[in-house]
Amino acid sequence: MRNDRFAVCGTWLLAAVLLPVQVFAQAGAPMGEALPEAGVLQEIWTGIRGNGVAELTGHRSYKGLPREARILGALRVDSQMDNFGARYSALVIPPKDGEDTFWIASDDNSELWLGTDEEEANLAKIASVGGYTGREAWDATKSQKSKAVALKEGARYLLRAFHKDGGGDDHVAVAWSGPGLPRAVLDSTYLRVPKLSPKTATLVQKIRAEEKHRAELLA
Repeated sequence: MRNDRFAVCGTWLLAAVLLPVQVFAQAGAPMGEALPEAGVLQEIWTGIRGNGVAELTGHRSYKGLPREARILGALRVDSQMDNFGARYSALVIPPKDGEDTFWIASDDNSELWLGTDEEEANLAKIASVGGYTGREAWDATKSQKSKAVALKEGARYLLRAFHKDGGGDDHVAVAWSGPGLPRAVLDSTYLRVPKLSPKTATLVQKIRAEEKHRAELLA
């Protein structure tokens, strides 16, 4: 938990926002609004102390709507926040049949889960960080790396990452490699946003509008 924070404007530094994303009328979104189809859903719960993922998932507020929600272009985030937990959800679409491997790096704790299909009930934990690592330090501990997983071209697999931070520096990123794919951070090329509930879609739109307004004020 080093204190080498990036100096950024706003709460979150999102390396992913510069990536192009496809947009469509996401089911559950307010009429007339368009949400990205490609990318990953980020949900943030604030005011939760501790460094462990269980302190997020076991907290009473986790059962309710998060404080923030947004759609990112890649599963790589740096922040300037303490006492929070985050959940990232996306559908991974492999470009070829074969065995794929996943990694997660974070400060503080994190877990990476992968499903056998799009259903939440079929998720299983495949990698984790029990303390903290450097940014994109994929090989710091054995637990960060998944076993090779056989995936089918064009199929959709639910991927979920949990991230918990108590204080100090914090970040999280997920990478993968597969047939013809060198290890790289997972981005919107291979990620699709799961179907959003109406409440989540509304929250995403609210956060998007607030961040757009702040950016306009700073321009």
